Amino acid sequence: MGYCARTYGEGFAAWGAGIGLDLNDPGLLPPPMTDRSTYDASAYRGVAFAAKGMGPLRFEIGTAAVETNTAGGTCLTGTTNPSCGDNHGVDIPLTTDWRTYAVPFSRLTQEGFGLRVPFDRTKVVALYFSVSEGQPFDFSIDDVGFFR
Repeated sequence: MGYCARTYGEGFAAWGAGIGLDLNDPGLLPPPMTDRSTYDASAYRGVAFAAKGMGPLRFEIGTAAVETNTAGGTCLTGTTNPSCGDNHGVDIPLTTDWRTYAVPFSRLTQEGFGLRVPFDRTKVVALYFSVSEGQPFDFSIDDVGFFR
């Protein structure tokens, strides 16, 4: 593990902080626009990754149904649709040593602040690693991939 993605900080009060990985974005448009498209992950049973850090980490998968229409999804922004952003995920208790986590799609659930939608592995947009507001954080992610 020579290189990894690492983030750290504190004092985020609005929703927290994190990092994400787009799966199908050529990166042609400048922010806040996107060329994100969906990725069909139906050939896989879940996502595996190595991680270390302090505190709880939330791993989430964004799908078209919960990603906004400006971010490669179908959830309309500026409407009363509450499903935007309520990704399917799981809480991961981190340790200070590197550990590999294998998260089957069947373990993913929404947090519940938005409209309930089924998880659709054929329309994956992004993978997210985040922490809740108000807590200091320092975590590293490496070797992210799908598993069969």
